[in-house]
Amino acid sequence: MKKITKITEETISQMIEGGFPLSFAYGGRPFPEGFAKKPKDSHSVAFAHPDGLTFSLQFQYYADTGALEWTGWFENAGGQNSAMVKDINILDITLPCPTGSSTIHSNRGSSGQINDFEYVSQTLAPGQEMLLQTAGSGEYIPFVDADTGDGGLFVGLGWTGNWFIGAKQREGEIRVRAGMPGADFYLYPGERVRTPRVLILPYGAGAHSHNLLRRHMIAHHLPKGEDGMPQVPVCLMTWGGMKTQNHLKLIKYAEDNGLKYDCYWIDAGWFGPDHDTDEYQNFLDEDWAYNQGEWRVNRTIHPGGLLPVSDAAHRAGMKMLLWCGAFSCAVDRGWYKEHPEWGRQTYTGPIGLNPKVASFASIYMDDPAAVEFLAETVGSLLKDNGADYYREDTGLPMGHPDEEGRRGIGEMKAVEGFYRYWDGLLRKNPGMIIDNCGGGGRRLDLETLSRSYCFWRSDYNCFPDTADPINGQVGSYGLHHWSPLVTGAIPYPKNSSYTFRSGLGGGKPVTMFKFGGFGSGETAPPDDFDVEWHREMLDQFQKTKQYQLGDYYPLTGCDAKTDSYMAYQLDRPDLKSGIILAFRRQECETGRFDISPVLEPGAVYLFTDFDTKKETTVTGGEGYECVIPEKPGSLLVHYTKLC
Repeated sequence: MKKITKITEETISQMIEGGFPLSFAYGGRPFPEGFAKKPKDSHSVAFAHPDGLTFSLQFQYYADTGALEWTGWFENAGGQNSAMVKDINILDITLPCPTGSSTIHSNRGSSGQINDFEYVSQTLAPGQEMLLQTAGSGEYIPFVDADTGDGGLFVGLGWTGNWFIGAKQREGEIRVRAGMPGADFYLYPGERVRTPRVLILPYGAGAHSHNLLRRHMIAHHLPKGEDGMPQVPVCLMTWGGMKTQNHLKLIKYAEDNGLKYDCYWIDAGWFGPDHDTDEYQNFLDEDWAYNQGEWRVNRTIHPGGLLPVSDAAHRAGMKMLLWCGAFSCAVDRGWYKEHPEWGRQTYTGPIGLNPKVASFASIYMDDPAAVEFLAETVGSLLKDNGADYYREDTGLPMGHPDEEGRRGIGEMKAVEGFYRYWDGLLRKNPGMIIDNCGGGGRRLDLETLSRSYCFWRSDYNCFPDTADPINGQVGSYGLHHWSPLVTGAIPYPKNSSYTFRSGLGGGKPVTMFKFGGFGSGETAPPDDFDVEWHREMLDQFQKTKQYQLGDYYPLTGCDAKTDSYMAYQLDRPDLKSGIILAFRRQECETGRFDISPVLEPGAVYLFTDFDTKKETTVTGGEGYECVIPEKPGSLLVHYTKLC
C-alpha cells in the first residue's frame, strides 16, 4: 500500500475499489478471491461469495481529523453452513519506512501495579517484530503509534475482549496487523458476527503528533453533556454499606463547607438481602462480593431505598453515582439461582482477603434473554433510585463455550451483547454517564471510550496505606498520549497536595475519610481533617480541569522510580492559556529543574504558581525553572498569553 500521510475521500474511494487494508482466508483462499462486490452506500461496502457468505464493512471517514474507522461483519445468507473463516486481520497494512527502522509506542494496561499505564517504546530493526496481545486492557491498551521516522500511523481497536496488534520491520517498510486472536470458525445459516472496530490515523513528520489522536477522541468519541462537551465529574467517594443517615450527614457536611464536588459516589455494599452491614469496608471481613447478583437495595441500612440520598445530593448540586457488578453473581443469589442457564460458574473461593469461600457465576452476554434481563433490572434500579451515573465494575463479557470448529464465536457475540447492554441502559436513562471500571481500567478501548468514562483506572490504589501516588503520575503521563479524561485514582490524600495532584484528570474520585482498610473505620471526616486544605484542592481542580481537554506535552520522561521528577503541560490554544504539573518524588535530590514548555515563539506569557502565588513572565522559546522544595512535592502552574 502506498504511504499515507493523510486520508481523504479520494483515499476512501481507492480503498473501496482496491480493498481496505485487511486480510482473511475463506475456504482456504485469500480474500477477496471468489467474492463479488455488492452495491454500497457512502459508509459501507460489501462482498458476497457464491455460497452465501457476505463480508461487509461499515466505515466512517472524519475529514476534520483525518481519521478512518471501520468494523467488519460476516453473515451467512446461504442455506447451509459456511466454509471456514480463518486468519482474520481486520487491519493489515504495510507502510514505507525510509529510515530503515521504526519505533512502536504503546502503553501498559492496568494490572494493579505502580507502573500501570506506563508509556513504553520499542525500536524495531529489519527482521524484528513485536506483538501486543491481551484481554481488554489488562497488560496493554489497544492503541499503538507506529513511528516510521518521517511520520507514522496511529492504530486503535474497539474490542472489549481478546485482541492483538503486531508489527514486523522489513527492509524499507513495516507491516502492522491487528484483530482478535484465534478466531477460526464457520457460520450457521442466518448467523452474523462482527469484528473489532479499527481506527487508523496517519500523520506526517513532527513532534507531539499524539495530539491529533487526542483531538479525534474528544471530537468524535468521548460522551458529551448537554453543552456538547465531555463531562467527567469530581466525585465524593463513599461506601455503600454506610447507613442512609450517614450518607445524608456527609452530603450536608460537603454543602455546609463549600466543598465543590460534582458527584456523590456510592460504591459497593448497598445491595443484597436485608441485613446489617459494617459501614466500613474492612478488607478482612466484608460481604459485598457475596451478595452480587441480587440487585436490590438492602432495606435494613437504607429503609427508604437510595432515593433519599440521591435527592439530598441533587439538592446540594451533585449528581449521584451507583456501583454495580452486573456480570457476576453468587450461585445462591439473584439471577443465577433463578436462571442457571444464563451463565456458568467461573470461580470458587474467597474474594480479596476475606477467607469465606463461595462460588460465583458469570452471565452469558451472548444470551439475548440474559442481556435483556440485565438492561431492564439495572436500568430500572438506576432510575428508581435517582442515580445519574452507573458504575460498572465487572470483568470482560463472557459467551457460551465455543463449539468444535467455531473458535471465537462465543466471544464475538458476547462483546456485541455487552455493547447492546450498555446502549440499552443509555436509552433507558437519557443523559446518564457510565463509569467503566473492571477491577480498575481493564476495559479501555475505542468502543468503551465512546460510551463511558473511567473514573478509577487502577486497583493499585485499593490499599491506601501502601499505595504510592507515583501510580497516578505514571498513568496520567502515559494515557494522555492516547485519550483525555481517563481519570486518576489516588490513595486517601491525607492532606497531601502531592498525592491529590498525582491523580488529576478530567475528573477525580476523592474521599474525605479512609473508608477501606484493615481496622474500624469512620463514617464522617476524621478529627484531623483539614477542610480548608481540602476546599483549596477542590477549587484548584475545578479551575484547571478545563485544560484536560487541551493539547498534551510531556516535558520530561516518566517511569515509576522514586528518585526522579517528571512534568507535563496541558495547553488550550483556544483559551490562550494552560497548566503545568510537576512532581518531585520522595527520594529525588533535585529540588530545581528546568523545563521547556511548548509556547508560541516570541509571545509573552504570565506564569502563576498556585501555591506561592508567585508570578513570572516567560517569553515563548525560553525555559521555566520548576522549584519544588519538599520531597515528595508538587507544582501546579497556570499560564496565560499576554501578547
